Amino acid sequence: MVCFCSAPGLYGRRTDERGWRAGYGWWLWAGLGDALRHARRLGVPVAMATQAGSTEDEDFPGLAALVSPAGEVARLPDWREGSLVVEAGADVTVHPVREAVRCLLVDHAGRALLVRYADHRVPHQWWGVPGGGLDAGEDHLTAVRRELREELDRDDLEVGPWIGRAATPSGWAGG
Repeated sequence: MVCFCSAPGLYGRRTDERGWRAGYGWWLWAGLGDALRHARRLGVPVAMATQAGSTEDEDFPGLAALVSPAGEVARLPDWREGSLVVEAGADVTVHPVREAVRCLLVDHAGRALLVRYADHRVPHQWWGVPGGGLDAGEDHLTAVRRELREELDRDDLEVGPWIGRAATPSGWAGG
């Protein structure tokens, strides 16, 4: 997948709806046009996310879209700030393939829990949400519950809805 991130600044203020529509129309033609050409040429999905809103001297008619290699487009409806959630199929060619789960834990105040992971062979550290690889014969829900028990010593947490799927190669053997 190609990630096409940019800030489509249009010089001058957008003082009315007509101005914002004109800027957004230009970005659909220029930015989304480029994403379509790249997706078809490379034969891979192109995800694009651009800045939305205003700064002191520029306005940004934001655009979020995912373009398939066939040219199919999923995108936000207009230039306003928003979130686009699209499931993109991935052709995973790394071996061995290890399925893993991650669990986004959010408290009543809206704070998310992050866990510090470390790979001492590198050495390298990073922060992420709790989770890890599935054991043989284990389903995703069972794996989430086991990981929460292992990493947080908790088995009383409510597990909410499935919110996404990703396929990413990982050089870390720890899961």
